[in-house]
Amino acid sequence: LGGFPITSDRPNIITVERGRSAVLPCQPPTGVPDPETYWTDNSNIGDQFGFLVSNARIQQDYYGRLYFLNVLDEDEQRQYICNVFSKKLNVIRRGQLTQIKVIKTDASLWKPKRLWSSEANKVFLRGYKMTLKCIFGGLPTPQVIWRKLNTTGSGFPDRRSSLTMEKQELTISDLTFEDYGVYECRGTNELGAEVFSINVRIEAQPYWKVKPKDVHVTEGETVEFVCDAEAKPPPGPVQWFRNGIPLLDPSVPRNPRRKVIKNRLVLQNVTKLDTAVYQCNVTNIHGYQFSNFFINVISEPPEIQKGPETLLRVVEGADVTLQCETFGAPTPKVYWYKRDQVITGG
Repeated sequence: LGGFPITSDRPNIITVERGRSAVLPCQPPTGVPDPETYWTDNSNIGDQFGFLVSNARIQQDYYGRLYFLNVLDEDEQRQYICNVFSKKLNVIRRGQLTQIKVIKTDASLWKPKRLWSSEANKVFLRGYKMTLKCIFGGLPTPQVIWRKLNTTGSGFPDRRSSLTMEKQELTISDLTFEDYGVYECRGTNELGAEVFSINVRIEAQPYWKVKPKDVHVTEGETVEFVCDAEAKPPPGPVQWFRNGIPLLDPSVPRNPRRKVIKNRLVLQNVTKLDTAVYQCNVTNIHGYQFSNFFINVISEPPEIQKGPETLLRVVEGADVTLQCETFGAPTPKVYWYKRDQVITGG
């Protein structure tokens, strides 16, 4: 986890007129995985910076900046500090102190104005979570109303959607392709409203429609493997491997009985030499799906496990059944003889 830029020990002073909006900057360090960024103040006993700063009038964007939708006199009674926390390392880094100086002018009411929002065009992945946020300044403090255009009601799925951060943030989980569309946030107070629209596209990393399975076959059979995945944008051609090596690699022996037809791998008239582990890979710009599967070609010589009895005594005119149980791979053909003459087969 990196550190904040080297700054002065003295607080950074931001001057703003009473009732107007203010932005407290923050340059959070990066880390792997991304650390959590949040603001605290020293409003608790002992001047320790332990109180989280977030309410209907004070909000944070996704880059760490803190927004005062309208400044009150009480805001200059505290000092604020930007923090980052790495859960993996269990380490906290703190930035420079920031203090607001309020110019005591008569506060004028003003209608909502967008201070920050998610980008106007956003792409999210199927199955993942979507978060959109709009921050509006104004006096009185604006309320935020969300809706999805060209739908009935709010247009949000009841069980998968929620509004947080004083309704300034919309979250939809387990995204489907039907969640695409235009989402509108409206900041409103008694003086008016401002509207911002966000166009959302839902794309997807590859996901299986048909996944190849392991097979056990006997010599002479034909085997077909299907590696079928969908994605948005569509995936590229299926990549095939044998024992981890691309089929097109010169080190993989050519096999005229092996054919690749788009998303299908066909092995005709298999022999013991075709026993191997195969792989297929499907990729687009968002990710990939990779599968291992094997073909086990069984070859066992014919064996009579249970033949007919040497002597059977039957009544003249009665039916008789002679038993011959065999095993082998491929399945053996059975022939019956009488006095060295073949009388049937199969």
